Amino acid sequence: MKKQIALCVMMAIIILTLIVVVFDKPSLSTATSEELLAVYGVGEHRLEQIQEFILDNPNATVEDLRIIKGVDDMIIDQLKERFR
Repeated sequence: MKKQIALCVMMAIIILTLIVVVFDKPSLSTATSEELLAVYGVGEHRLEQIQEFILDNPNATVEDLRIIKGVDDMIIDQLKERFR
């Protein structure tokens, strides 16, 4: 019985660790220039706009970036895949 409980606990820890590693996305506020430039449609100018917005709004979500002119659904969808 103790072996079964220990096994269940170990499996739960492994599963939770995998969930955190696989599903945890970095915050938009910690995105590097390189990470943002890797998004199709984000060039130097748009990068500057996004970084300025993030500096002014450190708790901004990806959805909040919609107010930046030129940040369209395609860019938002790609950013959502990479950041929270």
